[in-house]
Amino acid sequence: MLRQVAIRTPTIQIRGKAYNRQAAFKSTAHAFMQSARSNLDAEITQRCYQSAAECCEEAVEILEAAKAHKDAANYMQSALLFRQLGMFNEVHALILTHGQSFTLQT
Repeated sequence: MLRQVAIRTPTIQIRGKAYNRQAAFKSTAHAFMQSARSNLDAEITQRCYQSAAECCEEAVEILEAAKAHKDAANYMQSALLFRQLGMFNEVHALILTHGQSFTLQT
């Protein structure tokens, strides 16, 4: 429900920055993260973190998105976002601990 509200929220441009829609996605991401932390079902928790990660990307909260993708066990996307931020130690750690989850892209 929150995600649909965020999607429908218009974007207001102020000095080249989009505010309302980003704020709505950020709020939605935090709601998904809270749900993930309070849920005992591993599958639901993983889906909540995945939804949070997607909302963080829409809100241009790249670090939070990378962390949420990691919590959702989406290690490839997490590594790509950490790489985009120049956080190569995190990328290296992901490769060492979850290398079997990575696929080569051509």
